[in-house]
Amino acid sequence: MTCTVYLVERTRKYPSGKRAVYYTLRWSDTHGQMQEESLGKARKSGGKVTASEAEAARRKIESDINGGKALQNKPPALTLAAFFDELLESLDHDLRPATIVAYRDAADHAIAAIGADTKLSCIDYRSVGRIKNHLKDRSGATIRKTLIALRALFYRAVKHELIHKNPFAGVDMPEPAAKTARIFTLAEIDLLVKSAPDTWWSTFIRLAADTGLRKLELLHLRWSDLDFDAETVRVETHRAENFTVRGREFPIIPWSVKAKASTRTVPLSDAATLALQRWHVASDRSAYVFLDLKRIDQLRRHIGDRGLPVSVDPVPNVLPQYKAIQAEAGIAKPLGTLHDLRKTWCTRLAATLPLHVLKEFAGHTDIATTAKYYTRTTEADAAKLRRALIA
Repeated sequence: MTCTVYLVERTRKYPSGKRAVYYTLRWSDTHGQMQEESLGKARKSGGKVTASEAEAARRKIESDINGGKALQNKPPALTLAAFFDELLESLDHDLRPATIVAYRDAADHAIAAIGADTKLSCIDYRSVGRIKNHLKDRSGATIRKTLIALRALFYRAVKHELIHKNPFAGVDMPEPAAKTARIFTLAEIDLLVKSAPDTWWSTFIRLAADTGLRKLELLHLRWSDLDFDAETVRVETHRAENFTVRGREFPIIPWSVKAKASTRTVPLSDAATLALQRWHVASDRSAYVFLDLKRIDQLRRHIGDRGLPVSVDPVPNVLPQYKAIQAEAGIAKPLGTLHDLRKTWCTRLAATLPLHVLKEFAGHTDIATTAKYYTRTTEADAAKLRRALIA
């Protein structure tokens, strides 16, 4: 049904006795309720809006409504804070915890920049500018992550007809500065294993270096995910269940792999298999490889339907301890992260495996990720080049 928009002149009388004319657009929504939008004071009353401009505005909004470019029913007057609260609550069980945390962080930045009580319908390119200004001292990666999250949230607002258009659509997203990966040599990895303060750490480092598993994949690894006969480790989603040790029940923490492609089986090296077998003998019969019964007891109160909150690490302070181990081993600076062990593993295997095979073992969704971020040239590659030039 065609919507007709009417241009109305409204006269306002001031206490001084003076009168002023204001232009207003009116139309009926799909429920028969009258909607209106003020255009401002008429020029003949000292304002800025001429009669021809008001008529042009009427024609445009009528055309936009009938053409599907504008909403016939005006959105509810939600504040920014109310919008974020309602949306994130509705999404809580549909998205990964890490995504929800990223959305909440982005919402906090937006509220800090433009105010919790700002009307959702009033957010425009100027609001986006204030948010970007608020983020100016943050890293490029944080700015990009925040703007992408806000763009996704506001697309949902458009979908639910809370706003006409997404103010973050078309906003330039800064490219994060590329981080230089710290590629370890085999000798350095052996030094790290030997310098580990205990068997937990020596096994953890050996497995990380020889399988390329991500930190959370390692920390959520169960003994049942290992096949010592086949010398493989399986990475897969864990559902909520219990295991029993000496008559006591302990929870299996619900946990999801990063992406569908992350479900995979990875071969174990002889060194990793031997380290795991020794650690199994010394373990306290926990179902987990790297979470002992005491730690699972501590985590019990944090476990929800979707597992642990992102703010709770399965094992705390892993990175600082890992850096201390590097220092103890005499590893030359710059020191690396645990993820650099994964990148080292990918770089080593890229010299012998086809890239599409490496992608599968690494658990990447896109082969471009494997090529761009997980393979680096090494000193051994440079030596090969020099030999080729000499030859």
